[in-house]
Amino acid sequence: MKKYFTIIEASGRDGLYRIVPSDYDSFPMDTKVGGSYALAPARLLGIDYPSYIRYIATAFPDDVSIYGKGCIYLEDCWRKGESLSLWLDLLNHKMELAFKIEATENLTK
Repeated sequence: MKKYFTIIEASGRDGLYRIVPSDYDSFPMDTKVGGSYALAPARLLGIDYPSYIRYIATAFPDDVSIYGKGCIYLEDCWRKGESLSLWLDLLNHKMELAFKIEATENLTK
C-alpha cells in the first residue's frame, strides 16, 4: 500500500507529531489559494473540518492535542503511539480505497 500520509514532528511542540502528506508534489488532493493540506483527512473521511477536529479530540483525548484557537486552521498534534499508527493506517487505506473506486468508475464510463 502506498503511503499518502506520514508524520512529522510538530514545530515547537516537544513529543508531538502532525499528520501531513508524504509527498506534496504528487499528493492527489490539491489545495486552493489560502487552503490547507490540514483539510485533507476531513475531506477524505467525508466530514467537514470542524467535525473532524471534534471527532479526533473526543475519540483520542489522551493522544491528540488541538492548538491554534483564533487561527484559520487548527493544528492537531498527536503523541506517538498505537492511536496515531492506527489513524495513519486508516487514512492511507481510505485514500487507497478512493483510488480503487475511481478506477472502477472510470472503467464503467
